[in-house]
Amino acid sequence: MSWKVHFQNGMKDYRVGKAELAVESFTKALEANPDRLCLVYDARSSALEKVGRHQEALKDVRKTIELAPTEWPGYLKAARLFNHLRKYDNAMKMVDMALNLGDSANSSKRSEMQALRSKIIARRKEYIRQSRNHSEILPLELFAEIVFYLTDVDPATVTQLSHVCQYWRTVVFSNPLFWRTLVLGRSRQQAKAKLWMEQSNGKVRELRVVPGALDTCWSGEGLEGLQWETLRICSIAGWDLCQYLRRINKLNALTSLESYEFFSQDSSSDSRGNRMFEPTWPIQHLSLMRAPMPEHFNELSHNSIVSLSLRQTTSPTLLSLVPFTSLETLILEGDSRQLAGYPGNLVKMKRLELIRARKATNILLTYPMPDLQVLRVQYYVEFLDDSIYTLVRNGVAQLTDLTLHSLLIGSSRCLIQLLQDTPLLQKLDLTGITCKVDTVVDAFGVELTTRVDGEQDTPSTPYVLCPELQNINFSRCHGVRTGGLARMVRARNSSKQLPGCSRIETLTVDGCEEVDPGQLVWFRNMVPDFGCVYRTIKDTRKTRR
Repeated sequence: MSWKVHFQNGMKDYRVGKAELAVESFTKALEANPDRLCLVYDARSSALEKVGRHQEALKDVRKTIELAPTEWPGYLKAARLFNHLRKYDNAMKMVDMALNLGDSANSSKRSEMQALRSKIIARRKEYIRQSRNHSEILPLELFAEIVFYLTDVDPATVTQLSHVCQYWRTVVFSNPLFWRTLVLGRSRQQAKAKLWMEQSNGKVRELRVVPGALDTCWSGEGLEGLQWETLRICSIAGWDLCQYLRRINKLNALTSLESYEFFSQDSSSDSRGNRMFEPTWPIQHLSLMRAPMPEHFNELSHNSIVSLSLRQTTSPTLLSLVPFTSLETLILEGDSRQLAGYPGNLVKMKRLELIRARKATNILLTYPMPDLQVLRVQYYVEFLDDSIYTLVRNGVAQLTDLTLHSLLIGSSRCLIQLLQDTPLLQKLDLTGITCKVDTVVDAFGVELTTRVDGEQDTPSTPYVLCPELQNINFSRCHGVRTGGLARMVRARNSSKQLPGCSRIETLTVDGCEEVDPGQLVWFRNMVPDFGCVYRTIKDTRKTRR
């Protein structure tokens, strides 16, 4: 069949809107080696444009222009297609070529070309506005602050930012301060360390070796350019840093180290023989977790240590905390029998956490701590009433965060006496304590006129218990009932709010089965973050047993 027949069939289909059939006919015409190749390519490009196949249509238009470079219709069609594909620079070139070659075109075609040119200019302007990198118009200092914020949250962000655009990459790679935190994980430790050394000029402020970094037998490769005297924060998971520093003759180079953390996956074996740290390092914040206590612990500069955390540590010898009189933070978790004594003075203490501690640590609660702001006692095996009364006598007026979790408490009176002396308290967690807390809940919902003093109640001017309180957790507590809970919420979160009270932002009463399910919707409407899970699957299984 002659190419003309296919071409004529294609034109008929195109005129009646059957563009797909027209494309097939024009393709058959091209396969028949037509005499007027340019005409068929031009016709097929129009059909392809009609069905939205712009890339294929553009290929046919290019063929048309190659075959008839002095004819304006091909350039006009190319401009229209480039405009569809948002390639506005190319579209402008094509429409200008069409205008230059279209002197012989009638006035309506010239108007069409001018209209298309105006449309391309407008669309290009809008595209530039939408896709503009607005960070380029930000002052460099402000953009740098944004990068600092992001890298403080996740240090790996610095490499992600460098892939956004050329401008960001230039800024990120030109500022060594963006590379001040190095985190080494499970893969590519050497390559990552080398990159950080190059970009930071070796001045890394914080080094973290996370669990899994040693799985590939990494032992410090890539850290050769690190200027250890600039390191301030170091967190190590199992790696023998002292051995590495001794090997490169830098054991005493950590002259600016302020915070050091060492933790192990297996305290029984993988840290044996690991010196962990040197007593000569100027450490202010020391944290050891799941690790055997080194024998040189007592050689630390006691006056420089302001924060000490010992979690699940073990020791074959007795260790003494007596000289640590500058402590502001003390965290003890697990068996504390390896401690032979405690500081004689805790007047600087601001944060004290005792978790699964033995009776020997009870003495810490008897020390005067006038600046104490955070107190957390969890999973204690002795009754705590006497210790709470002692805390009250010593004064805890600065307390803002109190957690008493899974404790033996005989009477709620000691709790009320403690709470009435903590006017700055913002967070209270009484999860799983043994005494009934109904009187505590009731006390939060009214203006009190008496003060608890041991076994006596003494008259007082009206006051509100813990007026700054915003976050409360009564989970698994006895005596939490709907009425008292509702009065407390209404007194602090309604229009008739108690004078000088902050609103309750978080209220959790998981496991409190005396709370009426029908009132949960009301509680959720009154408190921004309200939680009540009556019984977990784990609790249900225990009951069945």
